[in-house]
Amino acid sequence: MGEHLQAIQLQRSIEATPWDCFQHVVFIPGLFHLKMACAEAIWRCFLQPLAGREDETKMGIYWHAGICRQLDCCLEAFAASAPTLDHLKTIAERLICSYVANYQLHHMREKPSDERDVQFENAILMNRYCLLYEELSYALNRGDIGRVETCIVPWIPILKAIGKHKYATQMTNFLTNIHFVYPPGLRRAVQYHWLVNPTRKEMKWCTVDWSSMAVKDQTEHSSRYCSSHPWFKPIEMRK
Repeated sequence: MGEHLQAIQLQRSIEATPWDCFQHVVFIPGLFHLKMACAEAIWRCFLQPLAGREDETKMGIYWHAGICRQLDCCLEAFAASAPTLDHLKTIAERLICSYVANYQLHHMREKPSDERDVQFENAILMNRYCLLYEELSYALNRGDIGRVETCIVPWIPILKAIGKHKYATQMTNFLTNIHFVYPPGLRRAVQYHWLVNPTRKEMKWCTVDWSSMAVKDQTEHSSRYCSSHPWFKPIEMRK
């Protein structure tokens, strides 16, 4: 959709008025489709390749999911110890430094092949991508537009790397327009209408494209129900 609009605006750029040039049309990418593209990026990087399926760290995801269900007693005991916020932050920092890919991954890959642990390298890289996806999901659910924009930036090179150039290009153009091209009023209008919260509840924000798809599916379901039940007809108003 974005490239189609850009093609139309380029084709009609010689027109006399802004209206005829379609300058009044602003393309806003759908965040639900972006989120699905990010999930597909993780799948293409770690699960689609045949070599990735032979990696025990990837195939063990489901096994570890079962183990997590058995850790409730340990978590309850840990919670009973009443750890402080500073203690939790210290634990989180240690976990991130040890088990999430960072600048040290480059040095790990430069080691001789007999000294490398390729499975560990893949595991910490997957942890990084999953955390990026989780942060994006949290920002969307919370309706935090600023964090959403920040979370999009690291996904742009990832989407390019897996061949999703349209998503990467459109998100780059959109963020550039938001922060460097659009006037303050238009920028604020776009940012405040990128997500919706019909229920007005906390952590219940949703994307506009997802809401549109949900309404469309509900309308199609109602139409099929009416066609399959001839007796169900709307009440006609008397003239």
